[in-house]
Amino acid sequence: MQKVTNQEWPPDPIARYFPRRKPIAVQARVDFENDGEVWLPGEAIRWVRPVVFVRLDDKRIDGFGLWVPASDVRRA
Repeated sequence: MQKVTNQEWPPDPIARYFPRRKPIAVQARVDFENDGEVWLPGEAIRWVRPVVFVRLDDKRIDGFGLWVPASDVRRA
């Protein structure tokens, strides 16, 4: 696992528990501490301005996804 330098959290902690929405296929920019910037395929399943929770399948990430700025996510 590596630290992700562009990970952000929703402004309201309650947003982490919002129901999942219908997944949207996306590419997410992830900036790893050691490997640098990469664009990974994933699914946006939660979003609240200005961040998006993206489900990702990557061994470098602790968990099944992460919150990133909306500007670091684009539809696939």
